[in-house]
Amino acid sequence: MKNIIIALCLTGSLLIILSTIQFGEAITMFLLAGVIPGTTIEFSPSETILLCGILGTLVIARVATPQIAKLFPKKSLTR
Repeated sequence: MKNIIIALCLTGSLLIILSTIQFGEAITMFLLAGVIPGTTIEFSPSETILLCGILGTLVIARVATPQIAKLFPKKSLTR
């Protein structure tokens, strides 16, 4: 019970901090317009699409690798 309360308090604190720094707006602007939060640097649309594609591929590969490994179980060397 104590661990649940601690986890809820930590989650609430994290949400409050992210809300005060406007994390949602910053990540949306980064993904849609290529604006790096806290700077005046902007990516071009083609660089933003390339970056999102690379990150998406990495996430999908990370999720799909265990599923693919289940399809091809390792064969035992013992007879």
